[in-house]
Amino acid sequence: MIAHGVCSSGMFAQANSMYERSHSRRLMLNKGYLRISQKIGALWLILAVGNFGGPFTLNLVGEIFLIIGTLGLSYMFWIRVRFLRFFSAAYSLILYRSTQQGTNTRSVLGAAPLSFRETALIFSHVWVFLLLVVSPSIV
Repeated sequence: MIAHGVCSSGMFAQANSMYERSHSRRLMLNKGYLRISQKIGALWLILAVGNFGGPFTLNLVGEIFLIIGTLGLSYMFWIRVRFLRFFSAAYSLILYRSTQQGTNTRSVLGAAPLSFRETALIFSHVWVFLLLVVSPSIV
């Protein structure tokens, strides 16, 4: 749960940075940030994969225990949890793809580069998450 909290809050921080630049919450207007800043795109990908419990993350262990635990409750509940996990992962990847890839719009092209404060904020989420991946015994 701690790793999920770090990933989710990091994704919200990045979404806020995008909103401050484009002044729009529409995903169609916020395309193509990967072409402007590759390091922010890489950090967004790390947080997106961590958010849905990708390979080699602490969230994956939690997801496996969740699915195994629901199997003992009810078979129908287990199927629902599996579908929810699939759609959660699909949403995270679609969110990454729709904001980072694609053709740049005018609002993205005119955007100012990230300030040091915003980069430090996003990186602070990523390094805590990566620390949890490397050493899960900290929790």
